[in-house]
Amino acid sequence: MSQRDDAYPKPLRWARLYKRHFPHRTDPMSRHVKVISESMRRLRSPLRAALDGYEPDHMAASLEATVKMLWDAREEIERLKAKQGRLRSNADA
Repeated sequence: MSQRDDAYPKPLRWARLYKRHFPHRTDPMSRHVKVISESMRRLRSPLRAALDGYEPDHMAASLEATVKMLWDAREEIERLKAKQGRLRSNADA
């Protein structure tokens, strides 16, 4: 079984991210990716063993970054929609 690659990013702090984004910006698919990436990061995981030789830490980090960017994008869209709503209501006043 491969060792962790210290040159690659450390795992995300899911608890903090989840508290910030759940439930409004998450969805079942992104939560599945979260569970898969956590499994890939565990050294004794059967999934990690199956991926031995394929850099599971790199794959997990890519999955984590993708989910984080998705959640951040959803947050930004919410912010922009709220700003647009405020601008429209000010224009109508």
